Amino acid sequence: MQSPYITILRRIGLLLILVGSLLVPQQFFGDNTVAIESFSQSAGPLNNTNGGSGWAAPWQVQNNKVDVPGYNIATVAPLNYPGISHGGGYAIGGDAWQTAGRLLDTSAGGAFAPYLANQLIGSRGTTLLFGALMRQDISTEDQMSVTLHAGNPPWWVTNPGVSIGYFGSGSDSGGIRYWSLLLGGVVRWSSVSQHSWWCKSALALPAR
Repeated sequence: MQSPYITILRRIGLLLILVGSLLVPQQFFGDNTVAIESFSQSAGPLNNTNGGSGWAAPWQVQNNKVDVPGYNIATVAPLNYPGISHGGGYAIGGDAWQTAGRLLDTSAGGAFAPYLANQLIGSRGTTLLFGALMRQDISTEDQMSVTLHAGNPPWWVTNPGVSIGYFGSGSDSGGIRYWSLLLGGVVRWSSVSQHSWWCKSALALPAR
């Protein structure tokens, strides 16, 4: 997978969780959570917030933007899903085609240490489960996605590893917008339309 960064593109409501296991996990959550972000901080700009665990640095918004609305933490309409706890906040954003991202902890003693190969996430024989709750808050054909990638800075995607979200016309079928997976440049639809308001995506990602 080789993805030490995560990037958010365009307007989404987001509750983000990364879960890992040395074997294929049998359930989404448990004692083997390696990174989580529930955006439980006070409402305000997303840039430089440092919540959750399993991260190496705070959130970075392109050009260090702190505009609200822009990329920010909100509390008005939090995302909910059975079995997933949250602190009442969520990230929302999209401003002038900018992006936001955050560095995962790939230090030798960090949360992802068992999954590292050449200082990137992708140790042979390991599997990570990546999940996110997403919601479309405006009606648009613009891309809205969360991407795991190995680029730098974390908000700039040069070579995406895997993305989940909505990818414009590539995610449309029969006039319906579907939450999708983008892998190897190919969009794969889910069975969940954006009319459902949320996307719960849990992906088992073999490291190699």
